[in-house]
Amino acid sequence: MADKDDEALLGIKGFKDSKHYEQVRPDYPKEAVEILMNKLGLLGEYRDKAKQLTVLELGAGTGKFTRVMASVLHDANVRIIASDPVKEMCEQFKDMLPDIEIKQFGAENIDAPEESVHAVVAASCFHWFKFKESIDEIHRALAPDGKFAVAWHFPSSQSIWMKPICDFLEPLYEKNCITWPLLHHEQIINRISLSEKFSCGKMLPNVLTKLQVPPEKVFNHFSSYSVVVAASDDEKMKFKKLFDETIKRHISKTRENNLTVVHTCTVCLFEKII
Repeated sequence: MADKDDEALLGIKGFKDSKHYEQVRPDYPKEAVEILMNKLGLLGEYRDKAKQLTVLELGAGTGKFTRVMASVLHDANVRIIASDPVKEMCEQFKDMLPDIEIKQFGAENIDAPEESVHAVVAASCFHWFKFKESIDEIHRALAPDGKFAVAWHFPSSQSIWMKPICDFLEPLYEKNCITWPLLHHEQIINRISLSEKFSCGKMLPNVLTKLQVPPEKVFNHFSSYSVVVAASDDEKMKFKKLFDETIKRHISKTRENNLTVVHTCTVCLFEKII
C-alpha cells in the first residue's frame, strides 16, 4: 500500500500514459465480474430491481473493469459511478465509455455523501491507495449494509519464464514501499481485514484465462507498470535486457514464437462493520 504522499504520487505518474495503459492491460473476465456483482447484491433473482442501487468504482483508469461491469449490470437498475485521480485516465475513460459517469478524485477523498453507495469496487488499484485514509473514506461512503471488494487481474507468477521477471520487479516495488499484489495480495487483504472497519475478507473463486501472446506485447504489459515507468533509464535498460534474454532462452527450449500467459483474476469481498 502507498502510505505516504510520494508513494501515491508514483502511481499517478506511472498512469499518465493512459492510451498505452489501455492498449496493454488485459480485460477482466466476465465470469469473475458476474460472480462479484451477485455477491455484492447488485444482481440475483432476489434483487428488487424497482430500487436503484449505486456502485462506486475507485481507480477506474481507462475502464477496463467498468466496461465489463456495465455489461453485466445493463438491466439491473444500478447506477455506476467511476472515479480516478489521474486527469489523463478520466479523459481516456470518457472516450471509451461516454455514457458512464466518471469523476476525478482519489480513494483518500471520495466525492460522495456519507452512506450514499451500496457497493465499492477497487480493481487493480488498491495497492496504490494511502491505506488509512482510503479505508476511512470507503467506510464513510458505504451504506450500513454496504460491501467493498478488491480485485486484481495479473499474470501468473508460476510460469517458468516469469521468475526472473518477478525477481527483477519486486525490488522496485520494495524500494518504493509498495506491496506488489502479484506476489503479496494476501498481505493487502489481511490488512483490510484487521482494519476494524470491515469484516474478514471472503475470497471468491479465482478465474483463469490463458492466452498466446507475442513477447513484445508481454514486455509492453510489464513496461506499463508504474514502478517501471518511474524507473531510471539504467533500470529500464537492465529490465529490457533481462526480459529479452529470458524469453530467448524460453523460446529456444519450447520452439514456440508466442508465450503462454495465464492471467488470474483474484477477488476478495468485505462487509462494512458499523
